[in-house]
Amino acid sequence: GDIDLLVDSASFQAFTDVAGDLGFKLALPPAGREAAGILHFFGLDDRTGLLIHLHVYQRLVIGLPWRTHYRLPLETALLATAQHRGSSSIFKTAAPELELIVSVLRLSLRHMLRDSLRRSQPGWLDGALNEVDRLEEQVTPDEVVAALRRYLPDVSVSLFFRCRDALQPGHAPWRRLVARTLLTNA
Repeated sequence: GDIDLLVDSASFQAFTDVAGDLGFKLALPPAGREAAGILHFFGLDDRTGLLIHLHVYQRLVIGLPWRTHYRLPLETALLATAQHRGSSSIFKTAAPELELIVSVLRLSLRHMLRDSLRRSQPGWLDGALNEVDRLEEQVTPDEVVAALRRYLPDVSVSLFFRCRDALQPGHAPWRRLVARTLLTNA
């Protein structure tokens, strides 16, 4: 169980104190794999005996640990729109259009050359697309466009939708790599 949490920087010390009180331990990544604004905590779920890994973000940073990271200046908007969505939600989540934007950009950056050489899409993409599909059911394209223009004007609407289309099952793997390249050059 990995859990990604964005914590307001003003509350970060209080969060780390509470995490420590709950038995979570700070885990430092190997030298050279650190990402500014991200901490990792591990704790044991006493009920299940499973290890829980918290990815705790002060700044919204996307990209694979061994690659270039990109900061998305969406922290304030994500936190401001966070609310419990659905009766079974444990965590507050941001507005679905913002979550969708982050998910599509994060997934687009995850593709590597070796993924484009495979005959089938990477296994990790299947589960991730379920989340993207779920988010798309909650928003209109106009809401996504408005959020992009307001919060990420450097990412063009056409580039965003090109990244989203490249993630579709059945699309040629090289399209994902092209979308990633265009995104990193935006």
